[in-house]
Amino acid sequence: TMFVAVVWHGNRTVNADNERRLIGDENARLLAAQRRFLQDASHHLRTPITISLTHAELLARDLTGEQELKDIQLVIGEMTRLRRLSERLLVIAASEDPDFLRSEPVALDEFALEVIERWRLTAPRRWKLGQLDAATVLADRERLGLAVDALLENAVKFTSADEGIEVSVVSVAGQARLGVSDTGSGIPAEELTRVFDRFRTGNGDRRTRGT
Repeated sequence: TMFVAVVWHGNRTVNADNERRLIGDENARLLAAQRRFLQDASHHLRTPITISLTHAELLARDLTGEQELKDIQLVIGEMTRLRRLSERLLVIAASEDPDFLRSEPVALDEFALEVIERWRLTAPRRWKLGQLDAATVLADRERLGLAVDALLENAVKFTSADEGIEVSVVSVAGQARLGVSDTGSGIPAEELTRVFDRFRTGNGDRRTRGT
C-alpha cells in the first residue's frame, strides 16, 4: 500500500509539473503574440494617422467659416490623440526588450525647466516650479520624457484653467525625486494600488481609457 501511495504521489507531482510547464509555455506564447500585435498595430496605424493629420491641418489653413474651422479642429484633436495612443502602444510593446532603456546623464533640474516651459504653451493652467534641486541621474531622456508627459497630461485632464500644476525636483541623501502635483480632484485611496495597471482609468471618470 505504501509503495502504491508513493508511486501515485510521484505521478501526480510529475503531471502537475508538466501542466505548470505547459501553462507557462502557453502564457509566454500569448505574451509574445500580444507584443507582436501591439508592435504591428502601432506601425501600421502610424502612416495613415500621419497622412490624415497632415491633410486636416492643411485644410484648417484654408477654411474661413467658424463652424467648419471648429469641425476640422475637432478632427485634428482626435487624430492627434490617435497618434499619441499608437506611439504609447509601441512603447508598451517594446518595454520588455533588453535594450529598451538607453541611459545617459540627465540634469533633472534642467529637464524639469524644459518640460514645464513646453507644457506652459499648450495648456492654460497655473504652471509652477516647486523645489528645484540640482541633480544629475542616469536615465533614458526620451523614455523619462514620455513618463512625465503622461503625468502632466493627466494633470491637465483633471484640472481647470484656474488650477495649478507644479513640477519639482528634490534631492536627498544621494537620491532624486522628480514630482508632478496638481490641485485637481486627486485619486481616491482605494484606487492607489491600481494606478500602474495598464489601460486602467479610475472609477470616477469613464470618459477615456489610458495606457
